[in-house]
Amino acid sequence: MYDRLLLVAIVVVPLVPMLLYKWSYSLDTWYVPWGENRLDYFDTGFEQAARQWLRKVAERGDAVYVITDSQCPCARPVLKKMNRALDGDVPVRVHDLYRDRADQDGLSSLVRYLPAVPTALVVKSGKLRYVGPLVTGNLCSREARFSPPLAAYRSVTDGTVFNWLSKGCYCRVVPERLDQAAEASESRPRSRSVTLSK
Repeated sequence: MYDRLLLVAIVVVPLVPMLLYKWSYSLDTWYVPWGENRLDYFDTGFEQAARQWLRKVAERGDAVYVITDSQCPCARPVLKKMNRALDGDVPVRVHDLYRDRADQDGLSSLVRYLPAVPTALVVKSGKLRYVGPLVTGNLCSREARFSPPLAAYRSVTDGTVFNWLSKGCYCRVVPERLDQAAEASESRPRSRSVTLSK
């Protein structure tokens, strides 16, 4: 028994620092991958899609739109921090990019332009005020904050802030998964679509 435990310890213990490093690194990744620039994502195609989307949601008023992935390990703690930071002051509309086929807010038209999730889009006075990470900083420390989209929502300045140089806990958007989810939803009855619970 002790021999087996010793053998397991000899194999597993050296792997622990590597796993911890990987986990720590995953909490501190770039929203837009290092070496790529904003225009690989938020280009003229995104701006046209965003203008069309804004026309559709204009009558719904000011809000923070959140695009997330319920299977992303970052999603739950990030949404928890968001809810705590907002404290019910700001209307929030959440869209799960791989599961929410109903997509009442029409956010799926913008998903392909995003590098990672969770992502926030802040709409104020019919204009897009912010696009970027929902929370920045390491989730395991007090450094993590919900300040960028919240500041954009409360700000009176004009123009759009593209926050693409932030570090935090993010999951990459996988176009293949989007295609698979779309195919699966087409073969499924519409009444069985699933939405992310808040």
